[in-house]
Amino acid sequence: MDIKIRTAKPEDVTWMIPELRKFAVFSQNKYNLFPEDETYIRKNFENLILNHIVLVAESFNAEGTAEGIGFIAGMYSAHAFNPAIQTLIELFWWVKEEYRKCSAGLRLLNEFDAIGEKTANWIIFTLETVSPVNEETLLKRGFKLKERNYLKEI
Repeated sequence: MDIKIRTAKPEDVTWMIPELRKFAVFSQNKYNLFPEDETYIRKNFENLILNHIVLVAESFNAEGTAEGIGFIAGMYSAHAFNPAIQTLIELFWWVKEEYRKCSAGLRLLNEFDAIGEKTANWIIFTLETVSPVNEETLLKRGFKLKERNYLKEI
């Protein structure tokens, strides 16, 4: 399978939205992460694509037609306590279920990490408690477990 990683384009949001909704179910939160208003989701993700970082994994069939099979998104921000520290905060890392046995997820992570090393001082990654990703995947790339997040849904 031929897989390529590229920077997302605003038109990618169309195939991403159904995948974001699957992510919302997967993450098992009380509240839906994405409102029913698709226009709002589209606007927010287009902002991420244009002003932050969103990468897409594509698979190519025998005819050379590309299909989006996964993506990773992050947001740049100055650290709240020290604006000299530029952070890249991972927001989503998702690969379509039928493609999780291929290298798409690792390729997305590697490219995200490489970009972050050039553009930020800190790269902050979150793994959902239900994530199939082993934390060793991050640890061997130099990430350290620094804090744990707890969520209280009201």
